[in-house]
Amino acid sequence: MTHDELRARLRDASADLAPRDDLLKSLAEGHVRRHKRVRRGLIGGSVAATVLVAALLGTMLTGSPPPEQVDPARPTPAQILAKARAADEAAQNMIMCFGSGGGPQWRSNGFALRSENLGRVTQLGSDLIARPDGLRQVDHSRRTVLFTRMPGADAIRHLFVPGTGDARWWLREDAKVQSVSIGKSIHLTMSAPTGFTEYQVYLDLETFLIRQVVADGVLLNYWWLPATNENRERVAQSIPPDYRETVVGE
Repeated sequence: MTHDELRARLRDASADLAPRDDLLKSLAEGHVRRHKRVRRGLIGGSVAATVLVAALLGTMLTGSPPPEQVDPARPTPAQILAKARAADEAAQNMIMCFGSGGGPQWRSNGFALRSENLGRVTQLGSDLIARPDGLRQVDHSRRTVLFTRMPGADAIRHLFVPGTGDARWWLREDAKVQSVSIGKSIHLTMSAPTGFTEYQVYLDLETFLIRQVVADGVLLNYWWLPATNENRERVAQSIPPDYRETVVGE
């Protein structure tokens, strides 16, 4: 009998059969009995063949593919996003710096200490400073301050209009992960129904904190500093007492 004839008979004979609970066990035991006198060096190959046959039969009889192997060391996109949000929340007591320069220099674009509602955005000749009682627009060339009272409000949220400077904006609840790649950093392609439809987020491999964001050709770099006395000066620059202040709001 040829191999083709044997396969045809097996197919015809098993067309209406339902798999028994002990089918794979019986196949394996019969295979071992028929080959128990085979040289010891071939036993490993026999066992491997039995496993392969069992997997193929399982696929044929159940109509479903073998289960996909999942690498437990590689987190899912949802797990990565959850870790990034948790890391951002845990960094509330750190000073967040962001800008397009090569480091958290004094004239970088922005600083924030969210746990104390302190923040500062620097521009050429001016500062926008957030404190728990409100916002201060400082014009150094005119030596003036425009103080907008906002007691009890989230001053940092108003400071970074429309919010894109604050790292947590990129991780908000309506944001979705489209794809993930892992190299020197964790690269997320993300989208959201409002704001930027697609943007790139790069997370630190160890801390899961945001290190870089690219959106519509705009590049933002992030640094996270301890809230030492020296670093606090970056957040809330003191305003000279001779500046003329105008107050608006409640």
